[in-house]
Amino acid sequence: MVARVAGNVLTVLIPAHNEEDALGPTLRALQRQTAAPERVIVVADNCDDGTASVAEDLGAEVMCTVGNTHRKAGALNQALARLEAAPPRFVMVVDADTRLSPRFIETALREVARDPRMGAVSGLFVGEKPSGLLQQFQANEYIRYRTQIESTHRVSVVTGTASVFRYTALRDVAAHRGSDIPGTAGDVYDRSAITEDSELTLALKSCG
Repeated sequence: MVARVAGNVLTVLIPAHNEEDALGPTLRALQRQTAAPERVIVVADNCDDGTASVAEDLGAEVMCTVGNTHRKAGALNQALARLEAAPPRFVMVVDADTRLSPRFIETALREVARDPRMGAVSGLFVGEKPSGLLQQFQANEYIRYRTQIESTHRVSVVTGTASVFRYTALRDVAAHRGSDIPGTAGDVYDRSAITEDSELTLALKSCG
């Protein structure tokens, strides 16, 4: 049974650059969630393939970036800026090739809502069966990351793979950019960061 999240609670942002092949399974996994999000927005960043068409065919909204030269961080900054007029309580950022387990949203919302000091909730992930040496290295890294969290009970990165953020926490980061933390004033994500999820994790911690 699928329960739709009531009210302006959760908006899902999926940054995507030429992801027409990967996007379908990602959106279908969102449709199978036990707690379905109210809005799913595919942030089509400088795409020249069928990413937007795939998103629309599967019922997602499409937001095209304008003049973005700052990769994923820039795309997400533009999307978050457009939510300011009617912000949700929570924002989930999901990579375009991530397939969520069916209860991810239900579990994440429950966890982030139980403590008002909690700014974000992330998840563990596994890779597909490796088909080459590089994919095997990546799969090994996923296993190492999971083992580290389960043994230390500490999270070093709120991963870009799939995470739920309290909107007010993101707004707090934007308010401190360019003064207390690095970056451009008003941005949630640091435009200069290559690993934007790691940098945002540090920014959230710096803001308390």
